[in-house]
Amino acid sequence: MISSRRRWRYLLSMAGILSGLITSAYFLGLRPSSKELARYNVGRLFEILSLQQPEYLFLLGISLITAAFLVKRFWIASLTTALITAAWVIYYESFSAWLLGLGADSFSETQIFDLHEALFFIPSMLSIFVPFIAYRRLTLYIIVGFFIFYALIVLRRKAHFSRQTMFFFCLLTGLCLSLTALSILATRVTSSYRSNTEIFNTAAKNFDHPGMSIVFNRPLNVVVYIGESTTVMNMGLYGYPRDTTPNLIRLAKEDDGLLIFKNVLSTFTHTSDSLLEALSIGLQTDQDLLPITLRARISLPDLLQHNHIPSYLLSNQGEEGTWNMAGSIIFKHAQKQYSVTTTRLGNAEYMIDRPYDGDFFLKNLDVLLPTLSATQSSVVFLHSFAGHGGMNGYLGAIPEAFRSNVDHYLKNKSDAAIAGSVRGATENVENYDSAMRYIDHNINLVIEKLNQLEKPTVFIYFSDHGESVYTARGHESSRFTHEMARVPLLIFFNASARQQYPLLFKQYKQLAETNTLTTLAQIPATVIDLLGGQTAESRLVLPKVIGTKQNSYISPIVVRSTSSGDTYVNTNNADVLDMRERTTAPASNVADEPTRIFVARQTNLLDKSSLCYSGVDTLAMTLRGAMVSDCLQLNIVLNAKRELSLRVSNKSVSGMGVEAAVEIAYRNKLALWLQVSELDQPGFCQQLLTLVQPTLVSGRAVLVSLNSETLLTNLNTMNCLRTLKQNGVFTAYSLPHSLLLACANTPAPPDALKLDTCPQLTEKIELLKHSNLFTDLSFDVEGLRVVKQLNNTQYFRWNITHVEPRKLLDIETNRFRMVGLNARDLNALQ
Repeated sequence: MISSRRRWRYLLSMAGILSGLITSAYFLGLRPSSKELARYNVGRLFEILSLQQPEYLFLLGISLITAAFLVKRFWIASLTTALITAAWVIYYESFSAWLLGLGADSFSETQIFDLHEALFFIPSMLSIFVPFIAYRRLTLYIIVGFFIFYALIVLRRKAHFSRQTMFFFCLLTGLCLSLTALSILATRVTSSYRSNTEIFNTAAKNFDHPGMSIVFNRPLNVVVYIGESTTVMNMGLYGYPRDTTPNLIRLAKEDDGLLIFKNVLSTFTHTSDSLLEALSIGLQTDQDLLPITLRARISLPDLLQHNHIPSYLLSNQGEEGTWNMAGSIIFKHAQKQYSVTTTRLGNAEYMIDRPYDGDFFLKNLDVLLPTLSATQSSVVFLHSFAGHGGMNGYLGAIPEAFRSNVDHYLKNKSDAAIAGSVRGATENVENYDSAMRYIDHNINLVIEKLNQLEKPTVFIYFSDHGESVYTARGHESSRFTHEMARVPLLIFFNASARQQYPLLFKQYKQLAETNTLTTLAQIPATVIDLLGGQTAESRLVLPKVIGTKQNSYISPIVVRSTSSGDTYVNTNNADVLDMRERTTAPASNVADEPTRIFVARQTNLLDKSSLCYSGVDTLAMTLRGAMVSDCLQLNIVLNAKRELSLRVSNKSVSGMGVEAAVEIAYRNKLALWLQVSELDQPGFCQQLLTLVQPTLVSGRAVLVSLNSETLLTNLNTMNCLRTLKQNGVFTAYSLPHSLLLACANTPAPPDALKLDTCPQLTEKIELLKHSNLFTDLSFDVEGLRVVKQLNNTQYFRWNITHVEPRKLLDIETNRFRMVGLNARDLNALQ
């Protein structure tokens, strides 16, 4: 018979092993991808442990104290410490977020902190302590608890500790660990407080300048609606396939007063840094590569106030903290109304309850608008909250009525077809898109209210920054992706403004139609222009108004100081020269590949070629490609049902039909580059024509490129190629990469490639020319030198693949119909 003690030891051992296996499976998934495994390597583990030191050490210490009380059978004391343990696990996230977000501005009113304020402040403080449990972490805690309990039993038996010795050992060790944890947290809080205080004080000083005179001669209201975490990638108005903006789409069709600017970048991916630049004007021309808090600026409300134009702020965001510096710095001279008092909550203000944007704005606009002068200009700023992720996800800031899924578009698509290797994105996308629908609702309500005003009023809407919901990265600047900075920008002239200022409306309507690259740094100049402002102040560095065609240089965005050096995201094709004073090293361009493609497209780097997003195989990749490029490159095959499908590692993606990708391309007016190999299959050609017909009718180019392995002697293939050409499709033959490489490695000098050095390739090109079946040649970028030298290649238009976006400056502008670019998309399956 097994003794009772041994039985317990055996059961505990088995429980520990089983729990470890369960945890491993839960953390990594039953069939983890290589990318997921990479996230949980030893380095990542130590990084997590380092970041969460106070949480883990305190939990370990309090657990040992609980064990000490259990040894002595102090039931009340052990229950008390167990409750402390539970509270620590549940509330640590919100508690630490509040502490680490405090700064000088968070305590700006403590000098007049009386009892009345205290009674108001305490409930608001309590409201930030939001219960939050990370279930993976909780599972880990339980497993560790099993091991600690088991280890203590083994230690006591092996060391022959008495109950009294065991009690003191656990108690003293636990106290040491708990005090160490609290000490680390206190050190971090102190350091964070000093850092936040320094950031705030520096920014406040750099934005504190005397007012400057501007003559305003166009009396009207300007209402600026500032969105939160809203990207065009998820807005139906901007080509998203889901109906997330029904009201704005309807308004755009029914009222020509709505102007849509389509290629707009925020200046940063976080609220404070973005609005500090978007709502201020520079005073020096050599500070573009400095973080915005270090630049000499003057805020737009300060300029307005100095020139007797009142400005008002209705904010559903926070008052203080490094995330809300715009409230303290930009709007220090504005008349402010906040939905909730968040003083001394710092960056944790996002966790407290607040009214919904629509309710707050409409209620306060009903009071404010009638008080505005009928003869004097005024500017009203609305700062919204919907779109913010926060502790309650994207649904926390929208009413219950908007929390259902927008439609069934994602229902039959697999997670892989939607977001590739990014797991868990589908639910976030559904919730975020619901928030987009609520934002659309609010914008429409405000526009309707303003359209009823007799006084001329111009409405401007933009978001402070975007959101990368398909990659699950949110808007973290250290992991920049294009959609974090790609924001909507709308202007609406109410009926009175259009009637009284028709030339102004016409001017901005034309600006919206240029589709030029615009940044939010141009907002102040736009507001001043709308108000008829004219200035002779040489110190003001006014950019051009939104939509204006830019010069060769555009100010960079997302300028950051990091531990590894200063970085920026370039909005120019060539690198920006370092413009900082007393610098020791140049800042580096950290633009992702989609942004490089977008900049090349918007600056017309290859004005005679279409820039194509290559190897599209997921919904997210399709959407991102539609945002940044001129065309989508798709690899098409026949699936088991004899239907067209996207090729992914020689397999079709479940749920992601090629029709969805082509439809998105059509919505966004993109060309198509279709790589095929099965033109000889019955019915394939007709399916292909049906697929691309809407694109052809819209006047967009369609290129069908035949894989080099295909036999050109097949009758079905030849007939299909003729049919495609007759219907306006460009047809290309993909030159064999192996032959191109063989020619490239020939000992002949680059300018001396002759018929006898590459006979197979030369013969094939000759055959293609005489077949009259092809309009184009396609080939890998590694074969470009060879193609330039071979005979008869000039007979065709060229299409090149696997081009690095940063190498686009090396590509000739007059030879290529389409250029396939390596995007290194985060949502790609391949």
